[in-house]
Amino acid sequence: MIDLDRIAQAPMVSEPFQFFKAEGVLSPEALATISKDFPDITQPGVFPLPELKYGPAFEQLIGEIKARDLEAALEKKFDVKLAELPLMITVRGCHAEPCRLLLNLSRGTRADLEADLRRKLEALLRTHTTQPADAHD
Repeated sequence: MIDLDRIAQAPMVSEPFQFFKAEGVLSPEALATISKDFPDITQPGVFPLPELKYGPAFEQLIGEIKARDLEAALEKKFDVKLAELPLMITVRGCHAEPCRLLLNLSRGTRADLEADLRRKLEALLRTHTTQPADAHD
């Protein structure tokens, strides 16, 4: 399901923090199948996987997210070691259709995750306070 080559080929961006955007990581067919098996979430919020019921295609996607292949691809991409860090996967619920396939993946200790979140929020605030309002498409 997950096209690891698309991840490997996606260019890295380092400002305001390290990230990449890879298009087509899931094919339209895979997305359609996953969408049908996505947990039925009827309210906004963030939900841990063990609290949700979902179908086999979504379960396969989660299996690939947990697999060593993706972990290795992300280790190489970000030049970090992930194997010893815990993985937390949550699913976000909202009322808008584009939110249906939003997964949150986090690795690290609580302190690591909080520091990462702080850096991202600070970068976001800097971006929004230093750019003209019409620059935020």
